[in-house]
Amino acid sequence: GRKTMISLGRGSQGLFLILFGLLQFVEDDHSFIVFSLVLRLSLGVGSGITMTSTYAILSSLYPETLEEAMGHFQAAAGLGIMLGPLIGYVFYNLGGFFLPFAILGFSLFILGLGMNKVLPDDQLYTNYDQNQEEPKTIPYRLMLGLPRVLFATLTVLIGFFAYGYLEPTLSTHIRDFYSGSDLLSVMAFIVPTLTFILGSFVVSKYIMKRLKKRKVLCWGLTVIAASFLILSEPFWIPSSIYTMFVGLSVMGFGIALTLIPCLPEMIESASAKYPEFREDIKDFMSGIYGSGSSIGSIMGPFCSGYWMEFYDFRTGCEIASAAVAVIVLFYLVYAYVMPCCKKLCFPRSTSSIYTPFLSSTDA
Repeated sequence: GRKTMISLGRGSQGLFLILFGLLQFVEDDHSFIVFSLVLRLSLGVGSGITMTSTYAILSSLYPETLEEAMGHFQAAAGLGIMLGPLIGYVFYNLGGFFLPFAILGFSLFILGLGMNKVLPDDQLYTNYDQNQEEPKTIPYRLMLGLPRVLFATLTVLIGFFAYGYLEPTLSTHIRDFYSGSDLLSVMAFIVPTLTFILGSFVVSKYIMKRLKKRKVLCWGLTVIAASFLILSEPFWIPSSIYTMFVGLSVMGFGIALTLIPCLPEMIESASAKYPEFREDIKDFMSGIYGSGSSIGSIMGPFCSGYWMEFYDFRTGCEIASAAVAVIVLFYLVYAYVMPCCKKLCFPRSTSSIYTPFLSSTDA
């Protein structure tokens, strides 16, 4: 069940973190690298189990207010991302490499045990009908092929890509182009996180109540493309440290616009097409959401480092901005322009392959 999986995932993360801290006492460099990779992979598995179970639980506990629940969840995640390095720095200075991993690992291990006691049993909040037999074959591939699901998956991938893109190259760019200090680099990572936290509340409480999920996703991608463009500092934008901070602020808000509506959009789309699968859709879409976020988190630093190696930070941002803009344009053309052209050319036609983008359900 979900409660068991989230407890196992969080508890295993705690155990692996403690083991990671013990690598301080491994003197052989080759062994240190091997054990580090193995433990990092194990932590990734535990994190994937935890996140997928968390999304599934949220979607079942708050089916009518999932956007608001996701807003609070993402805001908490952003706060953890912002405070994590600071807390780790303090514990590292107090007790060396082992202490921060030991404290965090022990806390997560206890948290995993506590979750199993605090969270309700799955049967109390799921909608399974015990008297109705579930279909044996769940069309996972068909669900993943739904246009709205594909677009939402791509959007969450881009959201995590955007944040991960900054990690390997932003500090180097600040030091080389602006002669910035370490404090300025720290502020550069705090700023988009702060706007992401604030944006999570604004999107979930206000924007989602006024706009359709697909429009919010489209606007989110547009804002991310604009933020990359600002960070590239083209000739018509003044080149300064203030311009960079404006771009980082815009990026944080754009990421909030993309991540909050994605899971509700995916669940709504698949449920409208396959209502007979009920809770299975929430579990599957939670897994797809987590997979998209993981792929984006990997692609962001990889592309950033690769483009930095062959070009520079600003050129890499131009490439990223152009790529996201192309995706937005493709969506707009596919979902709006082509259906209008089809309607003009074939006014008597009542069906369209573009219906899934335009209607409230996937036809």
